Amino acid sequence: MTLPKPVSSPPGSLAEKLGSSSHPPDKMTIEVEGTEHPETAAASPAEAAVTAQKGRSLDELVAGLGSTDELKPIDGVPITSEAKAVGADSAPQKQQQQEELEMVEEDVVKVEPLPDLPETPTTRFWARWFKKGSFTPNFGKHRSDETEMSEKETHNDKHGKKDENHTGDENHKDKESKDPSANGDGTVEQGKNDGDGQNVKSSSSSTDITIPIGDSDAPAKPDEKQADESVPEKLPLRERLALYRRKRYVFVGAVVGIVVLITIILVGTALSGGGFGYDDDDWNIPVAATDCGLVEGHIEEGAFVFRGIPYALPPVGEHRWKPPKAFQSISECWSGTKQVHKFAPRCPQKKLPGVHFNTSEDCLYLNVYTPSMSKRGLRPVLVVVPGGSFMGLAEEDIFLEPSPGLARTHDAVVVTFEYRRNVLGFLALELLSKGVRPPTSGNYGFLDQVAVLQWVQRNIRQFNGDPNKVTVFGHGAGATSALLLATSAATKGLLNRVWATGASVNFPNQTVEDAARDNLEFLAKVNCSSLPCLEQKTADEVVAAVPVSWFDDASAQLPRRNEMTAPSLVVVDGVFIKDFVYNLWAAENFTRVPVVIGSNLQEFSSRRVLPEADKVDSSELSSHVRDRLGTIDPKLADKVLQTYMHEDTMPAEQLHTMISDVRVTCPLQLLTGDFVNASESASSAHFYIVDYSPNASLTFSTNAEPTRLAQHGLDVAAIFDKLESAVTEQSQMTRDDLQFELNLQKLFHSFLHTGAPLLGSQPLKESPFVNYISANVRSRASQHEACSTWDEYGMFPEYAKKN
Repeated sequence: MTLPKPVSSPPGSLAEKLGSSSHPPDKMTIEVEGTEHPETAAASPAEAAVTAQKGRSLDELVAGLGSTDELKPIDGVPITSEAKAVGADSAPQKQQQQEELEMVEEDVVKVEPLPDLPETPTTRFWARWFKKGSFTPNFGKHRSDETEMSEKETHNDKHGKKDENHTGDENHKDKESKDPSANGDGTVEQGKNDGDGQNVKSSSSSTDITIPIGDSDAPAKPDEKQADESVPEKLPLRERLALYRRKRYVFVGAVVGIVVLITIILVGTALSGGGFGYDDDDWNIPVAATDCGLVEGHIEEGAFVFRGIPYALPPVGEHRWKPPKAFQSISECWSGTKQVHKFAPRCPQKKLPGVHFNTSEDCLYLNVYTPSMSKRGLRPVLVVVPGGSFMGLAEEDIFLEPSPGLARTHDAVVVTFEYRRNVLGFLALELLSKGVRPPTSGNYGFLDQVAVLQWVQRNIRQFNGDPNKVTVFGHGAGATSALLLATSAATKGLLNRVWATGASVNFPNQTVEDAARDNLEFLAKVNCSSLPCLEQKTADEVVAAVPVSWFDDASAQLPRRNEMTAPSLVVVDGVFIKDFVYNLWAAENFTRVPVVIGSNLQEFSSRRVLPEADKVDSSELSSHVRDRLGTIDPKLADKVLQTYMHEDTMPAEQLHTMISDVRVTCPLQLLTGDFVNASESASSAHFYIVDYSPNASLTFSTNAEPTRLAQHGLDVAAIFDKLESAVTEQSQMTRDDLQFELNLQKLFHSFLHTGAPLLGSQPLKESPFVNYISANVRSRASQHEACSTWDEYGMFPEYAKKN
């Protein structure tokens, strides 16, 4: 009896690759992934047969093979025609056939053990190394598949035949040896039989081989399981090493990729603005990095406070009467973290009665108050130029200095600073000019202010400040400085807005040579005729040699002919101010930024103009006006009395309004018009007058008279939230006082953040409008009505206030 002809294999099947065989594997199907076989796209007859026969017993398959003429013996075991009627066979016959089939299957799965490899230190090392790997190495157990394959090929070439007793096993091994590209790298992964003994699966990146064997429904026998488990999962050592290296490279590559990704994210965050700033709650001890080193501050009034940060080298020794020198090397900076918790000494000036503060020539320091240390959401910057005069501060100027809480009030970064004043900051002498190129001297205090603005541009981001939104604020001499900073070519790109209140219109009106002649009196008093001599003098000796005439100040009085005034300290030096201010404006050679200029209606009301001025009557006022103004022109006195004397105002208020109008308010109104008219392309300019009379009695100095008038600094106190601190014990603020303070704070806050002073949705009117600020805000299209009287007699700028 012979077996039926085997089902023909499709082209490109494993049978063709392995060569012809009279005993093909029983019901074998092959799927090759990644290889195109158009002819096997549809199910082949063999595959269809396998599918149809799946789940049927081997007895049924044998029974349906065909005639006895086609049957052939398998491994010497005869199969008779009675197999077609196997269902009717007796039990002994079935048992005999089952045992014969088991013998065939055992031959298929048996693997002849290979000679042991010698155990060496190397094999023991790699055995330990691969204990945690995916594959268990069989060092000292079996030779590599490649060696076995070579030996089998040599044996087949010599004898020209194959072993027919192990057909299924040989075909499977031939696939492994003859198709080394199955995994691309020569590695083969051989799976165990699943529980039912149906499939032996070999998988790789390119080929799946499924070999159905036996009855899928029949339970696996213990002998079969043991035989399957005895098949070792073996890979050549070289291939196992390559597999391990690939896994290691993938792991290392993944780690490196993650590190690189995190680095890119962190660096990108830092470069975009922001860096690695912290929110307010993240800071217990604020630390900032300046261009000269780290500084550590503290928290005060809800703001981060840094006091005493140096912005230039000390102007001592050979640096005295020289432009400020910035830190240029690490050796000039500090090491470690600088503690900046206290105010640095103030620059030398004349002592104030009842006021004690430290002074030193090493005084070029600044202070920073910020509501946040984050590098994101940068806030506008407010640079406050100290008030007073160019000779030094007064007690009221110290009171009006901003506190850390201002940073919270206006949500801005506040910068205050010290600069050189009086003889150390504004001395112009010929022997000083000879030592520099180009030859010039004076205005050192202004150059200090420029150095502060330059420091802000370099460092303010570290304090949550926006260097593109810098507002310079000043009152008194600070207001004059602010207007000059907006005019100087040295500050181009360093500031964006200016708010100036109570400034002087007597800008530089003399040259260095003119000022040097006026200052010869100082050289005589200090008893020096050479630069080395001046540099060897102490700061106290230099300040003590300042002539008394430098302190003359007639600004708090009505003008009179030939009045004594202090010399002008500001000069056209060719560096900070290259020409007279009005010429620069006319030539459009200045920084065009939004400007707000203001004045208080009774600027000098805190001064003792007359003994018991608050008790003066109308006749005493008329006599005083004629005594002063009559020296200039008697008609002027009559015209002024006619303009200011009203029954609805007190004589004291009328006197202080006259002085303020002629010295400050009217000159500033004309200045604002000149600033706007200087160039059609100039930025906006606004002018305001505070005409509010507080219900509470206010004083900004222990030496000043408490007053309910619009004194100098009233607008500053409202903006800086200091009105309540200025109220005397006998009075208290009312609702109108609070509304006046709120109006100014809203206008200033809007200007600080947007460059436009808005009260709600209503902006201040631009010049030539005059804005009057009190508990409400009014605007007039005409100039301050009293100014035409003074202007008619040519009082400006000759009799305007000087700093």
